[in-house]
Amino acid sequence: MTRKDFQLIANVLSKHRTHAVELGSHELTKHANAIIMDFAHALKDVNPRFDTQRFVHACSKEYSQCS
Repeated sequence: MTRKDFQLIANVLSKHRTHAVELGSHELTKHANAIIMDFAHALKDVNPRFDTQRFVHACSKEYSQCS
């Protein structure tokens, strides 16, 4: 997988996490965060050089369709 693939995944996850936060749902936000971490661990297995912290940060940014 390429950086572009990882960014695509982060953008999709960010959109859903932002929606959960906007709804004010603590449970949905926790669930979104758990999914982000599951993806981060799985992607680290695919690519040992994968930067988990950078990925989680990208997924946690406020989503904008311009990214």
